[in-house]
Amino acid sequence: MSLYTSLREEVMEKLVLDKEAIKAELAGFLLTKLRDSLVVKVDTPSDARKLCKYLDTLKEKYALVSGIKGHYEVQLKGFPDFLRDPKVYLNDDLHWGDFLRGLFWSCGSMVKPWKGYHLEIGISNNDLASLIESSLRERGISFGTRDKKGRHYLTFRNLLSIKQLLRAMGAERSLKRLDEIRTVKKIREKANREANCDTANAERIVSASLRDLFLINLIGEKLDKLPPKLREVAELRIKHPSLSLKELGAMLSPPLSKMGVYRALRKIRDYFNNWKEGKDFVSRKGENKQL
Repeated sequence: MSLYTSLREEVMEKLVLDKEAIKAELAGFLLTKLRDSLVVKVDTPSDARKLCKYLDTLKEKYALVSGIKGHYEVQLKGFPDFLRDPKVYLNDDLHWGDFLRGLFWSCGSMVKPWKGYHLEIGISNNDLASLIESSLRERGISFGTRDKKGRHYLTFRNLLSIKQLLRAMGAERSLKRLDEIRTVKKIREKANREANCDTANAERIVSASLRDLFLINLIGEKLDKLPPKLREVAELRIKHPSLSLKELGAMLSPPLSKMGVYRALRKIRDYFNNWKEGKDFVSRKGENKQL
């Protein structure tokens, strides 16, 4: 089950008893549904049941028509007084979360958090959208906006903002699941980084090994003319092409550090360059020092 599906289920299951809380939640729901008529269209039986239960509690008169083109219609008999001023709920810290829950119930959505955190609320009433934006800013909740097909969308891509919204709506179950998904996502990202790092290291080892082997093969029979320590490094590289410099160094007697093996291979390269130019082997400064 997606996080959006479980969040919507949690919103649908949450039935408040306090009449002021019911008014706030219904205000968030109905103000985005009512346009030019008093007909409210909902998509599922659970939407219709919750709406009718709330209207019954407030003793609001309505008529329910079910099954019209896969939708349910609730015909209100009059415009409820509690819908006349949404600022009452937007400015009320006690019932702001109830209003927000109704808003999400009406026109909220959330994409899969595996692809990035993204919660949206699409509002067709621009005046209402402006009031909600002001309310969000006052509470320090960051959001973005976009307009599409006659709707004004409030977009929340910041994890902290999404958690603030879920907490305000009372969606504790979804909040907990979001944290679990975030933890799993972090573990996956870390595993991917480590895998990519291991792959890059393996590629570097192979590339360096091929370069060393190519050089040693070019030297061929003259390998015996190398100083004993350099010859030992070259022979180990031939026998163990897949090992890193650190692992090669550990096999030497006495062992060499990674840098020591690197210097040895560099000196072998110097030997090859001198031999190719027809010169005798000439070491760098410090050639005769112990590796």
